[in-house]
Amino acid sequence: DSGVDMVVGPASSLNALAIVPQLVDAGVLTCTSTATALALEYIDDNGLLVRTVPSDRLQAAAIAAATERSGVTEVALVYVDDAWGNDFADLTAAALQRAGITVVASVPAAPDASDAEAIAGEVAAADIGEVVVLADASTGPALVQAIADTAEATVRFVVNDAMRRPSGEAVPYSAFLGTRITGVSPLSTPPDDFAAKLLATDPAATTSF
Repeated sequence: DSGVDMVVGPASSLNALAIVPQLVDAGVLTCTSTATALALEYIDDNGLLVRTVPSDRLQAAAIAAATERSGVTEVALVYVDDAWGNDFADLTAAALQRAGITVVASVPAAPDASDAEAIAGEVAAADIGEVVVLADASTGPALVQAIADTAEATVRFVVNDAMRRPSGEAVPYSAFLGTRITGVSPLSTPPDDFAAKLLATDPAATTSF
């Protein structure tokens, strides 16, 4: 209604799933750099949605590869129970299976981590040495901490990119717990000609994002 030509965002996958169809109907070009949800692949966007971040389809494969490198053959999978987390969990479970890793326990968690203690108890009961956690920057750290407090002291974690920078309200991990967490995150390397122009303009600039 305001005559906007382009929207940069939304940042959240859930917000993108809700808002992008409205923007497409209005003929507004939309570019998001952080909405990774698989479901965005199937939106009829009429060419108006651009993502500069890989889909969760690729991240699921990266998580499986990181888990495989640890040498484990069984894991517990904990994920946020919403439209984004459910699809992501299905992708990750399939990728883990292709890597020869069995998901012994698949545990959905409330989006606000209100059931973190119950989740931790379920994971501890599975008696698994490695846990894959798929969550956002606030829910994820709470789940990891609860599981670490309840399970064996040597349990290890593989986490998704959203947990790379925990939100401001998240309690920092202890140094001991931090060493037991492996994360994946997309890395974008610009074309050589763009990098050269960037460095010519600002020699202190980084060319990896």
